[in-house]
Amino acid sequence: MFTAFTYITPILVDNTGFSPGSVSYILVLFCLGITIGNIYGGKLADRNLLPPLTGILVLLGLSRGCSFIC
Repeated sequence: MFTAFTYITPILVDNTGFSPGSVSYILVLFCLGITIGNIYGGKLADRNLLPPLTGILVLLGLSRGCSFIC
């Protein structure tokens, strides 16, 4: 996680064009997403591991495919 926080500011500012002032808001959203994902991902994995894992992999594949297309 420390690597993500180290490199995310230059990537957001230089590559995607966000202003330096908006980086802290993006990091807050990033952290909220991680926290919510850990809470609900753990609960889903406790019930039945295979369906949530399959769904996450499908969503990851779709997001990667969209980034290549867009």
